Amino acid sequence: QDTQSERTRSRCEEYPLECPNKCGEKNIKRKDMETHREFCELEQLKCPFDHVGCTGEIQRRHMDSHCKNSVEKHLLLLAKAHKELVQENRRLLSELAEQKITSPLYNIKKI
Repeated sequence: QDTQSERTRSRCEEYPLECPNKCGEKNIKRKDMETHREFCELEQLKCPFDHVGCTGEIQRRHMDSHCKNSVEKHLLLLAKAHKELVQENRRLLSELAEQKITSPLYNIKKI
């Protein structure tokens, strides 16, 4: 059975916690932890180019250098993603054109 102090530690919004990133901050109120992590220099972040394939997970304090040192890699990933989108767009336009040609509704005269 939970004791009062265990409940306080696990739920109290005012209870002081240590940063899980081990940045040295030790008295962060539970209610302020999310805000702290939004600015913590040791928070692990996905690269802003993760949507095109960069798999980097970088501490906030190193993100600028990652982006600066990975420009060529990021450009290649963007070029590949762009090429795939152009191909998909062409395929969809072709499919749409085919549907218009074969659709019986396409041949109905407008009143």
